Amino acid sequence: MSGLVAEPIPFNGRCIVCDGSIKKGEMAIFDETSGHIHEKCYTVNLPESSTTEISIDDLYVGYEDKSNDLITKLTLEGNTDQKLLEFEANSPESTTKTIESISQSRNPELASLMKIRHNHTCQVCEIPTFKNKNGDYHYTESHHIIPRALGGLDKPSNILIVCANCHRKFDSGDDSTLLETYRILKQKNIIENFDSLKQYNAISENLFNQLSNLD
Repeated sequence: MSGLVAEPIPFNGRCIVCDGSIKKGEMAIFDETSGHIHEKCYTVNLPESSTTEISIDDLYVGYEDKSNDLITKLTLEGNTDQKLLEFEANSPESTTKTIESISQSRNPELASLMKIRHNHTCQVCEIPTFKNKNGDYHYTESHHIIPRALGGLDKPSNILIVCANCHRKFDSGDDSTLLETYRILKQKNIIENFDSLKQYNAISENLFNQLSNLD
């Protein structure tokens, strides 16, 4: 990946290294085999000799839903709940390709199944988004509660289905925004406690203390 230069990205996107958001027009490094990378992640966290696997689906995270055919196929097949139970128990490997990166692999089939399971509806705000142009369902994204970059597992219990706006809250929101977002998830019994988030340093000490005092 030597010789790459930072350029303004044309759409809102996500960094394949830290899983953080990259806003439209922000300077980022792009490689056609991997995706967009924050400048700081490229220079600090991306050793030249580092190799790992990343799902092909990750190349498009944050831009547009590239899984229309997969969602259609899985919807027609049915047995969504059973397949998710198998993912939870077995955590099968995703369809991947090897690139120079320290990012972690994800499984596009799992993400698609989770979207089907939750009827393509944001688990946080439940506000219907726009209809996907190539599918008769609302656009949603998958979010790892404990980020993959921090060691979170690619399995149903660690994945939320969210709209783009709520996804941005997890990535860029301050503690007050995150407090309200996690409060909603706790009220819905989607997240029962926040010990794992603290264990993996996914939230600050201050936020953890506030979350621990929620009724």
